[in-house]
Amino acid sequence: MGNKKVTIVSTAICLLAALSFNAWGASGKYLPIESLLGKFEGTIQVENAKPVEHSYQTEVVSVDKPANTVSLKASCMDCGTKRWARNNCEIREISDRISFVCKGPVNDEAYTFDGNVLKGTGFGNKYPYSIHVTKR
Repeated sequence: MGNKKVTIVSTAICLLAALSFNAWGASGKYLPIESLLGKFEGTIQVENAKPVEHSYQTEVVSVDKPANTVSLKASCMDCGTKRWARNNCEIREISDRISFVCKGPVNDEAYTFDGNVLKGTGFGNKYPYSIHVTKR
């Protein structure tokens, strides 16, 4: 009878330990939303008749947790528009990556962030484009 109780207690402890480990592991997958903040450098590729790549910088300047939004400033000295801002971009996913969308009168952009690299695709005033920048 004593062995049966030990087996049951041991099984229960192992089960609790496994569940605790799984819960800890799952929560470890989420990127903190504040990790978006900072400066990034890389390229923007504009897809007109012949794709053209330009040097591109962006800075995520704010994250509003209650509103679930992010704002950024970008610059591309070789592009038609040199500097622009995207405010109140809607955060869509927070997991092992963060995704958000920015919509405006002449832009529609979708971004993903994996903790180091920010990638985006969009359609601007005339042409589609893709962005690939790394956190400094």
